[in-house]
Order: sequence, then structure tokens, then C-alpha cells
Amino acid sequence: MKDTYLWFAEAAVETTGEAALYPATSFIGMVPNLGETASLTKIVLLFKSRNGAATVDSVELTCTSGKQKEAMSSVVECLNAGPGFVNVADSLEGKFIDNITACAGVTTEA
Repeated sequence: MKDTYLWFAEAAVETTGEAALYPATSFIGMVPNLGETASLTKIVLLFKSRNGAATVDSVELTCTSGKQKEAMSSVVECLNAGPGFVNVADSLEGKFIDNITACAGVTTEA
């Protein structure tokens, strides 16, 4: 199977288990986290559920203040990168795409 796979991990993954690898084909969309309107530092990515549930999984990313649009553009570039592995946000290892500063959490709905 040739697909683009997106990797996300939060800083305490060894204790929380909050990490995920999603195929780009499971991407549904993304939105700025409107709960952070004062600093504009969050975006939320939505994916088809990893466990096959009728709900969605979400990945919350922290971005450079006021750079939500640019961070979302960087995610789109990753989605279109072509077959392979893309490290979007790995807070455990401190590796991020442009304008992303942390993976704040991965939520799989049951």
C-alpha cells in the first residue's frame, strides 16, 4: 500500500499513550481551536476513527501564535507529500513541521 502516513506524539507518550500514525486518506479536515481565540495557538485535525467507530479522532496541535493559517498550510503540504512517513508533530523528540510547536494531544473516540 502506497500512502502518506502522518505521525503525531505528545511529550509524555510513554505514560499517556497519546501518539498516532494516520494514513492521509483518513484525513477529514481541520479547524482552528476557537477556544484559544486570545492567542490563536491551536489547530485541530480530524481523522476517520482508528477503531472503526462512527466518530472521529482528533489531534490537537500547538502552533506559533497568530500563525494558525500558516500551520494549516504546512499540514496540507504534508498531506500532499506523496507516499511515505511524515513526522508532523513529535513533542517527545522535539521535531515539528513549520509553524507547529507541539502535539497537545491525540484523542481516539470509542
